[in-house]
Amino acid sequence: MGECAMPRPDQDGTWITGEMRAAYVAMHRAGLAHSVEVWCGDALIGGLYGVSIGRMFYGESMFARRPTPRRSRSPRSWRCCGQPDSA
Repeated sequence: MGECAMPRPDQDGTWITGEMRAAYVAMHRAGLAHSVEVWCGDALIGGLYGVSIGRMFYGESMFARRPTPRRSRSPRSWRCCGQPDSA
């Protein structure tokens, strides 16, 4: 959430407040909120967080430090550094 909350060059501030972070921490402890980090070696290059209800995951916010791969592919099909796996 910290990386998602970082202000972007073309924005003034962030909508991810301390109160919102506290709510997501509470939802995480209850097993409802989840996050995914994407690493390339020792570098954090992307991530997202959101809420899982039943079989659905609702993404709240995400960030990427590198160009993102096609969004039509499942994140599972991408290996480190955005290279598609051969499977």
